[in-house]
Amino acid sequence: MAISTPHRLEDIFFIDEQRGWAVGSGGGHVPNGTLISTVDGGEHWQKVDIGELPDLFHLHFVNATTGWVAGNRQIFRTTDGGSTWTELPNTQQELILDITFADNETGWFITRLPDRMAGSADNPIFSYTLNGGATWFCPNKTITSHNAPQMRALHFIDTKNGWAAGTQGTLWHTTTGGLPE
Repeated sequence: MAISTPHRLEDIFFIDEQRGWAVGSGGGHVPNGTLISTVDGGEHWQKVDIGELPDLFHLHFVNATTGWVAGNRQIFRTTDGGSTWTELPNTQQELILDITFADNETGWFITRLPDRMAGSADNPIFSYTLNGGATWFCPNKTITSHNAPQMRALHFIDTKNGWAAGTQGTLWHTTTGGLPE
């Protein structure tokens, strides 16, 4: 079940036992990222051609038709099961560390932004969307402490309840969708 690719595969997501996608980065050896898919449980994989891609690190699907892939500074969305992909705006323009969605419209991503003011080279930004990624909002610009734990992964089970994991063994939980009450 191995696939031959020069890319470093970074994330994988299956929506059922047969259909799945994986994304990858060049890893310093290949100039572009990759998106591949399977319809037979991973027995065979096909490259998905959506043009020149940045390094891709994360993907998330909410059903068989709607999903997102994210990478260095770009986010792409499909609403037809991966046949076509549309680039979405990324207001932060930095490396996306993780992306997740609770439904077709409500989603979140975390990115890191250099914070020259605090002297940190890895300051997290948390952004959310209520329209499938057409627009993104940033409720809490950054965590400004130089020694603050850094968010690395997100998971939401619905539009209100979610968790984030990060450095220094830190876990966060929200019951408000990450927004102030």
